[in-house]
Amino acid sequence: MANWSKVLKFAPESAELIPSEEGLFVFLSKQQENRMYKVLYVEQTTNLKDRYLDFLNGEAPYLLEHAINYRYVVELNPDVRDEEEKLVLTEGNPVYNLIKNNATPTI
Repeated sequence: MANWSKVLKFAPESAELIPSEEGLFVFLSKQQENRMYKVLYVEQTTNLKDRYLDFLNGEAPYLLEHAINYRYVVELNPDVRDEEEKLVLTEGNPVYNLIKNNATPTI
């Protein structure tokens, strides 16, 4: 099981908390009434900090508009990253991943 970070605010000041290593991001909506977050997007990257800055600089306007929080995990093994990404995609049904892949999100 991956060692995910705590839930952090999706904001410029959070960039200093992110390492420049390989890993995964999960971007989240605000907490729902049941205190759960809605998963919006999951992505692997070879440099967590650089990729986070890409998102802050507007590469994914959907995330800027909808994401409130995020989590990350440092994972150097690509096979483990693949498995963790598949797990989040399956269990979280991330809306932005579906939009990017031209699939119909279930809400």
